[in-house]
Amino acid sequence: MVDMRKLIVTIIMLVFVLVAVVVFIDASNYVRDNHFCMVCHEKEYDSYNNPGDSLDYAHSHYEVSCAGCHEGHDHVAYTALLTKMMVLDVLGTHPPESKEDTELENIERCLVCHENYKILLADRLLDPHANVSDCGACHSSHTRGMSEETCASCHPVPFRSLEEEGGKHSKKGCEFCHPSHGYIMECVQCHGVFHQGVFVDCKECHSDAHRPADIEFTDVAIERSLCIKCHYNVNVTFNVQPSKHSNLDCIMCHPSHGQKQQCSKCHRPHGEESTQADCFSCHKGHTPRDVKYSGSTPATLCLECHEQTGNKLLDSNTRHAQMECVKCHPNHAQVPSCMDCHGTPHTSTTTDCERCHISAHELWIKD
Repeated sequence: MVDMRKLIVTIIMLVFVLVAVVVFIDASNYVRDNHFCMVCHEKEYDSYNNPGDSLDYAHSHYEVSCAGCHEGHDHVAYTALLTKMMVLDVLGTHPPESKEDTELENIERCLVCHENYKILLADRLLDPHANVSDCGACHSSHTRGMSEETCASCHPVPFRSLEEEGGKHSKKGCEFCHPSHGYIMECVQCHGVFHQGVFVDCKECHSDAHRPADIEFTDVAIERSLCIKCHYNVNVTFNVQPSKHSNLDCIMCHPSHGQKQQCSKCHRPHGEESTQADCFSCHKGHTPRDVKYSGSTPATLCLECHEQTGNKLLDSNTRHAQMECVKCHPNHAQVPSCMDCHGTPHTSTTTDCERCHISAHELWIKD
């Protein structure tokens, strides 16, 4: 005959065991649920669920839970750790520090799912993962964005170009045009439709946004109307101070953007040893007739254009011949009055010096 008391005790024990197993399984599932993580990590939970440039939202999009990234290889140990943390929290004790157990500092955690990352990047010219032991160096988990130093570690050439030749783009930084990794902003988003809509593709001239002023002109005809879209002040200058340069196409002197053609390509220099810097010391490309020179400009440069007048001055054998041209002509084409230097040496009423002195370059006295 069955002992009813033993049977009842056995049934009660089985019920307790069953309940304990159910509770344990339920607790194990709960501690692996994202809502359990939210109790202590509310900020990270919000980042995980809201769009942004970080790994948490990317994994959320593909329905990868918090545990899916943080547990690593040992599912049982991770579950036991979180269960312990839950019990301690229920008892009012703060969970122990366990960063080394849960954070993504160990590259092995990422390789649980991404073990084929080297195969995917095998065709890259540069290996961005060479000698990298911490995925979080570039792939931020809960932190939105990344520092520009991090960008430079994988993209040194664009970063250096932006820093040295980026112009106004260099003031914006990487994140302005690349709010998320791999995203390239369209030029029109900031600049609108430029150049009267003649060029549809900005990259026809601006081949690299990291050095936008380094423009390579294509076979497309570059008319002045396009250039003055940005360089309108030059067009105003041509209208106010016209010269033969005003009638030339811009690319005659600027075959590539920012390049200044050598003056000697079209003009005979003043001397065999004259340099481009010597030309610019007196002439400006957009106002070539507005000649400016310093007080130390030698007469030999003037004689290149004013040879006949200069020879007359040298043959006159007067004190004027011993002076540099800029002494009497501080500004190009300026003709001073003799009285500016000599006053009225003969009589206070004599102002017509050329009645006796033929010119300042000859000074011969008439017979």
